[in-house]
Amino acid sequence: MITGVNRFVLVLLLVAVSASASAASDLASKFSKAEAALPLIERFPMLARLLALDDPWELVPRDLAAKLFPAQVRLVQGSEDYPLLFCGQRSGQWPGLPVWNQFAYETEYYAFDPARPVIRLHLGRPLDAGMQLIDYSQSDEAKALFPLLEDSVRQEMADNIRKTVEALRPYGAKELPFRHPRIHAYLLPGGTKLTFSDFTGTGRGSVYLQIDLEPLTPVVSQQGIRLPAFPGAQGYGAYTPGRNPRVSGLWLDYRNNVLHYFWDSGYGDSTDDFLKLNYHGQCG
Repeated sequence: MITGVNRFVLVLLLVAVSASASAASDLASKFSKAEAALPLIERFPMLARLLALDDPWELVPRDLAAKLFPAQVRLVQGSEDYPLLFCGQRSGQWPGLPVWNQFAYETEYYAFDPARPVIRLHLGRPLDAGMQLIDYSQSDEAKALFPLLEDSVRQEMADNIRKTVEALRPYGAKELPFRHPRIHAYLLPGGTKLTFSDFTGTGRGSVYLQIDLEPLTPVVSQQGIRLPAFPGAQGYGAYTPGRNPRVSGLWLDYRNNVLHYFWDSGYGDSTDDFLKLNYHGQCG
């Protein structure tokens, strides 16, 4: 007997299968020369959907998020009219975005600077300080929800990315110069830059990988657009900085309710608390 709940779940499954089949069909028609590698690419569904789109970075963030992410990756900063940050964290009800044989423990989509948006996937650890730093103890519940990854995952992930790039080489995919042995950047079709960073050994010392997806060059149609830093922001400083706040400028640590100010610090290695906030938008 099919109950109302079962019927709802069945509808969701049918919609998911339909969307997956549509993305696979779009990939097959768009990248016929990479047919042998399409099953590999489809095991990273979000990347497959991104590659299937024409000029994905020309879409406004709200529309791109709707095409790429499930409902669990939701708006946590900004407003519907001016979205700034989307985020979704693995939970007991959702394993996270699938990335080949793994799941991203946390997914972020930065839209603070519309001309330079960034999608960032965290594998091996979520962003919580308690999961990142060795001087925090972890509960049994957290350990079960965010299990440590095997060291072999590092090579497995790097190999899958290289295979994907090699398969898409007829469509302009290639490795880009990057002067760091643990960070590799690649150009993908559609003007997308993929950066794979291996931060294993930092913080808690466990396996920790990041995958960034962003436009190779600033989106011309979005250059010069500045968004309110929060709904109703007015006066001096009401707008977000014209750059990714996780690199320089202002960064809102929405988990610990702290606003950091980065002063020419690259990845933020010399930060000071600039202003404490009462911020209620939480991820997860």
